Amino acid sequence: MPWSRVLTFDDPLHYQVAIRAGDWQVYPTKKGQFRAELTQITLNQLWMQSFHHELPQIQTGAVIPNRKVIGFLTEVRQPAIHHRGEELSPDDVIVNTDVMHIRAEGDCRYGGMSLPQDGFDAACQAIIGSQFEQPSFKSVVRPNPELMRRLVAAITLPTLLLRSEAKSS
Repeated sequence: MPWSRVLTFDDPLHYQVAIRAGDWQVYPTKKGQFRAELTQITLNQLWMQSFHHELPQIQTGAVIPNRKVIGFLTEVRQPAIHHRGEELSPDDVIVNTDVMHIRAEGDCRYGGMSLPQDGFDAACQAIIGSQFEQPSFKSVVRPNPELMRRLVAAITLPTLLLRSEAKSS
C-alpha cells in the first residue's frame, strides 16, 4: 500500500531509527541543537527518502540484504558531503548493496531510493536498456546529466508537495 510522511527530529537516535533500507547510526560531529527532516514516500517496493539535517554529522549503516540503495545530493550549493572518503558532486549517484559511510560538513539535503535487487535490475533494463554494471570497488557513478536532473526531480517535487501539505495541516 503506497504511503508518505514528513517527520522532524531533534534527537539523532530517533532520526536514525526512522531511516529505511538499512540499519543506520547517526553521529553529530559538532555541538548544537540537532534538527533533521525526513520525508518518506513508499510505492510498494520503491522506497524514496529525502533528508535534510543542519548539524555536521557522520552516518554509517548496513543496507538491508537483497536491496539496492542509491543516494544523491538534491541541492547544488551546500557544504561538502563525502561517501567513503570521496567528495560528492551534484552529478554523482552513490550505489550501495552493502555498507554506507557518509560525512556531511553541515546543513545539507540529499535523497535516496531503494528497490529489491531484482526490481532494481528490471528498472535499469526499462530505463537504460540494460542491467546496471558496476565494478565492485566503485560505489559512486556519474550518470547522464539529463537523467540526473530527472532523478533529483523525482524525489524533490513530491517532497516539496508533502512538506507544504504537512505545514498546512
